[in-house]
Amino acid sequence: MINLINDSPDSESFLYITPYLREVNRIKGECKQKHFYEPDTQYGHGSKYRDLQKMLSDGRNIVSTHALFMKFNETVEAIISAKGYSLALDESFSPLTTRNIKKDDFDMLKRDGNIEVDLRGFIHWLKPTYDGVWDWMKYYADKNCLMLSGNGDSLDKSVIVTVWLFPIDVLRAFKQIYVMTYKFGGSLLYSYLKMHGMDYELMSMDDSYNIVPYDINIEIVDRKRASKLINICTSDNLNAIGDSYYALSKSWFSKRENQPLVEILKGNLYNWYRNVVHTKSDEALWTTFSAYKHAIQGKGFTKGFIECNARAVNEYRQRSKLAYCLNRFEVPTYVNLFQHNGIIVNEDELGLSDLIQWVWRGAIREGNPIELYLPSSRMRGLLTSWLQT
Repeated sequence: MINLINDSPDSESFLYITPYLREVNRIKGECKQKHFYEPDTQYGHGSKYRDLQKMLSDGRNIVSTHALFMKFNETVEAIISAKGYSLALDESFSPLTTRNIKKDDFDMLKRDGNIEVDLRGFIHWLKPTYDGVWDWMKYYADKNCLMLSGNGDSLDKSVIVTVWLFPIDVLRAFKQIYVMTYKFGGSLLYSYLKMHGMDYELMSMDDSYNIVPYDINIEIVDRKRASKLINICTSDNLNAIGDSYYALSKSWFSKRENQPLVEILKGNLYNWYRNVVHTKSDEALWTTFSAYKHAIQGKGFTKGFIECNARAVNEYRQRSKLAYCLNRFEVPTYVNLFQHNGIIVNEDELGLSDLIQWVWRGAIREGNPIELYLPSSRMRGLLTSWLQT
């Protein structure tokens, strides 16, 4: 992507969006043929967003984060369209977030004729003017990016779950969009684009860093290289904790009756690091759901934790003893929402994509071998099948 940007005409303007602030400086340093600017609170009078708008109006090349990108609205949309920007999106982002409101309030809004819900689940604001506590709902409903998630998504029956969607018109404003990711079909962004009827084209990158039409053979070569470098723990004793299909999922961790099993997992993780692969502290890289990190961390490897959804991170490339202690499923609210609109979320592709992205934060990134503890039988099966295909 950096090569493509550097080789592009001077007249072409780019917005480069990356997940982490630490990657911003790398892009600014490596896109030498194009001067990239980062939105700053100083020049935006305390607001990066105001600085961003000024930079876009000036047609500058801009690098920023997913967090700022998620705030884009119709003002930015109009500037992007007028200036003919291209978007470089480093890793697909999640275009959905949830927001709960009391069922009584939601029913009142319907009863008073403020809102209605169409057959697809989109919430529409019916009255042309409104000034009150539900301004946020009117704003998002008017932009056609607020949906009712459906029944059964909240255990609290006094709560209604609504889902905010990134405004699709912001994406449509770009001249072209490049998404740099792997297994795009397993991402929420894929389902979101499909729901909105947006087309896309899959591409591959060859060994000379050229972008070419998607070629499965390039991928197969990469998998064969990887299969020789990954040694997956096959110990029946250490893996038994993850034998059931939903073991190590977020709901599994949250159930009180499973706390003794969480303790067993903690012991297994410590045993694997200390006695099986004899790990030094600077070799360890491990993860689980952040909310349960402290439940399984142990002496000698605690500082090697990074989030299970870590992407576009390069500073752990020397870590060779990796442990992925979770079983990844999508948020049921999102799965139900897309299913209601005729789109089936491929949760195996999503889980495998997150796993691969995380594993590639380690030493395999440099072509070096790794040891991998993967106690979830489901996740282990997905990775093994992928490596052997």
